[in-house]
Amino acid sequence: MIRIAIVEDEEKCRELLENHAKRFAREEPAELEITAFSDGLQLVERYTPRFDVIFLDIQMPQMDGMEAARRIREHDEDVILIFVTNLAQMALKAFEVSATDFVIKPVSYPAFQQKMKKVVRMLAKRPQSFVMLPFKGGMQKMPAEEIYYIEVRDHRLYCHTAEGEKLMASGTLSALEAKLAEAHFSRCNSCYLVNLRYVSSIARDSITVGEDTLAVSRSRKKAFLQELAEYVGG
Repeated sequence: MIRIAIVEDEEKCRELLENHAKRFAREEPAELEITAFSDGLQLVERYTPRFDVIFLDIQMPQMDGMEAARRIREHDEDVILIFVTNLAQMALKAFEVSATDFVIKPVSYPAFQQKMKKVVRMLAKRPQSFVMLPFKGGMQKMPAEEIYYIEVRDHRLYCHTAEGEKLMASGTLSALEAKLAEAHFSRCNSCYLVNLRYVSSIARDSITVGEDTLAVSRSRKKAFLQELAEYVGG
């Protein structure tokens, strides 16, 4: 799974990049998760390191791409940044924020495809953390980055990933909490063990993880927010 953010204020350009990403997913094939933003400010508000690559327009009205990139780099040294711009001269500034590459508008599919193939090669070289989890039939090795959260429901454990939920073997959330602590998982209440990478927003008594809203209990809120802050701050 490659998680892509597309940050572009022009709707036609944003849709073009989204269509390029979907075409790349079909033709390679590759499993992509695409999230679109209409401005840099929308991206950096409550930013958490959950993306693998960000296609970032340089010129935007509320917050331009350079400022957004600086804010992102305060919390995320690993995400691949690819600037999208009308002028090659502008892209030279990209390297001030450790950008990986840039692409010139209007972005053709061959140009997008070339950048994405580079992204795939770079991600393949990164070490992955794996965890052994109990499923029916025995233990199963899973990349920690594929897990959104683990839920206990009706005295059963469910592992939630991009592919949906999967019933686990018998066990306790407390045992998994100890096992997954080093992989940056934290309890937000008695029912959920959350991968902090995928916390995208925080409300008064809930958080958003992937596309799901999970309750945060009063007793665990302070510790959970502290662990999230430490994770985001590196």
